[in-house]
Amino acid sequence: MEDKYLYSLLFKKVLLIDSDGDEWRGKVDTYFSADENENGEVSIALDIGEKNKLIEFSKSEIKSIQEIKEDR
Repeated sequence: MEDKYLYSLLFKKVLLIDSDGDEWRGKVDTYFSADENENGEVSIALDIGEKNKLIEFSKSEIKSIQEIKEDR
């Protein structure tokens, strides 16, 4: 998966499957470039709807991610 794809999901609702096979639904709240992370890897923070709780996923921890289109 390309870094620019992860960036394109910023502020969008997504379904993420992590490397353990767990599913997460939420809004991509933050994008961290490789330069911003100590491990040199791109990551995103997902707002899963719990008060003041974001979960960060490094690119290597993301098995798949796709935008969830909401019906209007």
